[in-house]
Amino acid sequence: MNNMHIYQLDTVFNEASVPQVTYVPPAEAKQLRASLRTKGKHVTLVGASGSGKSTVAEKVVAEVHPKAGSIHKFSGRSYTGEQSFLSILGKEFSEEPTQAAIEPWLKAYPLIMVDDVHHLTFEARQELSRMLKLWHEKDIKFFLIGIAKSS
Repeated sequence: MNNMHIYQLDTVFNEASVPQVTYVPPAEAKQLRASLRTKGKHVTLVGASGSGKSTVAEKVVAEVHPKAGSIHKFSGRSYTGEQSFLSILGKEFSEEPTQAAIEPWLKAYPLIMVDDVHHLTFEARQELSRMLKLWHEKDIKFFLIGIAKSS
């Protein structure tokens, strides 16, 4: 009997979603996995557009946190006009945009994953960077994915 599996072309070559058949983890995936497992450590993944950041992020996060719905993830593309990161989180969790209202939601997840961080406004990214140290001290963990900007 032949054990060869025949795949539909769109399941092998699909640029619109995480590849299931053709995914080959990059060498950095092992280090990324270890970083995501390290308690209290925020993780940043940057690289060129189209380099596979989101794909490797989705795959590694699924390995580290396999339970569906165990992490909260969203894209910076959805909030390109927001000036405040707390306002973004308020919209994500349908809460007042204050630390007191948002932090219980952040603590409810082992990981908050924000893709396309580079699409956030400068002001929102500045506020996020100020809050990360505080959130680290409160055992709130972020995984930020985006394109590094030289400016």
